[in-house]
Amino acid sequence: MVFLLLLAEATAFAQVSARDQREARRLFDQGVDMVNEGDLEGAVEKFWASYDRNPTAVVLFNIGAIQIELGNSAGALETLQRFLREAGDDIDPGQIEQAQQVVRDLEREFTFLRILVSEPGASVSIAGRAAGTSPLLQPLHVDPGVIEVRVRKEGFDEAVVMVPVPGGQTTEISVS
Repeated sequence: MVFLLLLAEATAFAQVSARDQREARRLFDQGVDMVNEGDLEGAVEKFWASYDRNPTAVVLFNIGAIQIELGNSAGALETLQRFLREAGDDIDPGQIEQAQQVVRDLEREFTFLRILVSEPGASVSIAGRAAGTSPLLQPLHVDPGVIEVRVRKEGFDEAVVMVPVPGGQTTEISVS
């Protein structure tokens, strides 16, 4: 069962136009209807579209809750962490505590890889997928096992490292 928070009338940012607020509300309501109809994937799409129009933290909470229902624990962890960073005084403290507990529980399920790169501005990929540009500020969620890490920057040799990453903990590597 998915528990949703209601979308507050207040907007997260003063620069959101009334038109975008109305469109965000319409998309949010469509997402709620889709949840009630059992179309959770469609609901996530509508909620993200609502968030893009009017970025309010409550929408992130709802997306995270649905991602859990869909079995997308990694997505839920990332979304709920973002919710906690963006949640303001308008969010019920009980909801924040609930999100914090879910994040703690999810973090215990995951394996993380912290990649420290000596050169800023280098492209980092993990198992063939782009992971970001150095410096990477947060550890990355990965599956346990041996993981290929590639670091590229123009003017430097590409670094390729095979990293054994045990489950349920954070492994740190440095690439120079």
